[in-house]
Amino acid sequence: MIVGRLSIGQHPIQISIPENIPGVKELNLRLSKINESEILIRTDQRAFFLNGQEDPNRWSRWDERIFLQEFLEFYNAEVIQPEEQFHYETFYDFYSEWYTSLEE
Repeated sequence: MIVGRLSIGQHPIQISIPENIPGVKELNLRLSKINESEILIRTDQRAFFLNGQEDPNRWSRWDERIFLQEFLEFYNAEVIQPEEQFHYETFYDFYSEWYTSLEE
């Protein structure tokens, strides 16, 4: 199952919710905390949850998986205010601004 794609670009992400696909509440809960061992990041930068499957290349892209885990931990601990809840669109905006600032 493709959960999302973290990429910086000119095109907005469009999301539709057909049957049996999680809605915003479920996405926010699932994406707010990711352990690097739960995901696979392919060379095209698409991220997949392993959902209990074995990762055939456990050490491939390990640094990117750790980065995602630690960036989410930082965001949840330091950016979100105590009265706020994680929202994947707000997180994506924060990440986009942060990433763009690195390029300047």
